[in-house]
Amino acid sequence: MKRLHFTVLMTLLLSSFCGHTQDLKVMTYNLRFDNPADGENKWDLRKEFLTGQIAFYEPDFFGTQEGKLHQLKYIDSTLVNYNWIGLGRDNSPTGGEYSALFYNSDKYKVVKQATFWLSETPEKVSKGWDAMFERICTLGFIREY
Repeated sequence: MKRLHFTVLMTLLLSSFCGHTQDLKVMTYNLRFDNPADGENKWDLRKEFLTGQIAFYEPDFFGTQEGKLHQLKYIDSTLVNYNWIGLGRDNSPTGGEYSALFYNSDKYKVVKQATFWLSETPEKVSKGWDAMFERICTLGFIREY
């Protein structure tokens, strides 16, 4: 289901750029929610490396999975030329895990955004088919400056 989530997101994102040729750098990260029981893999020990990689590669866009709000805020505060869109999968602007979409705000602006659930009722918080948890997709219509 996660592969479907990413494929839908990237297809929708990249389809908005059809019609003219340009190079895009796109990345994705499963942030893994901040679980203190992760020992040597816990968020506090991973976050600087992650933002260092993103700063090094300078993608135009990068998607995240399983990020909690404080994780997204850390990334946002560290990578100052990026903004992000998305909601938590419980339809909250402050709770739950996000499938956030970050974009280089020096080059792009968001025209429209939405979050929907990968289910038979995409307009409301819901589980799809055989999913254990709610799965969401963040959609952004983004333009170059």
